[in-house]
Amino acid sequence: MEAVFGTKGALLKVVVDVAIAGDDEPVAVLDRPILQQLHDETDSFSSSGCTRLVTDISGRLAPLVSVAEQAAQTDPEMAELWSTMGDHRLFGARHVAGLVKAKGATWPDVDGDRAADILFLFNDPSVYRTLVIDRGWTRDAFRSWLAGTYQDLLVSGRPRRRVDPST
Repeated sequence: MEAVFGTKGALLKVVVDVAIAGDDEPVAVLDRPILQQLHDETDSFSSSGCTRLVTDISGRLAPLVSVAEQAAQTDPEMAELWSTMGDHRLFGARHVAGLVKAKGATWPDVDGDRAADILFLFNDPSVYRTLVIDRGWTRDAFRSWLAGTYQDLLVSGRPRRRVDPST
């Protein structure tokens, strides 16, 4: 393997990149059809686009997150990968927050930076891992909960509803 990828860090980076994109095609996530769908939708938080994107990426990344995080503690190359993963997730959160804000979203008591931080937190694949893999929620229940969480925290400014994780 090292003959092909060079290092374990380089191999993990390729695996992470494929997990994020969903394939090994040389197309940036921002240039993929799902992102175009987000641009075309009127409400990215309650629509299927944003939550499907997060659910799909998190589902693929969830098994890798703890590996990357643990390896980052002892390997500088892995630490750089771990940092880059966080940077990319924050970039994505800021992109979606800006996109929704540009569509005229009004968020009581939530500015663009706070919205991006909320998205950053709930887009963490470890949230998916905890609820779907560890606690047994279905992907649909997770996606529904995520849409409601975005709506509640960003649009209404407070939690309003509960989701049954068994659905």
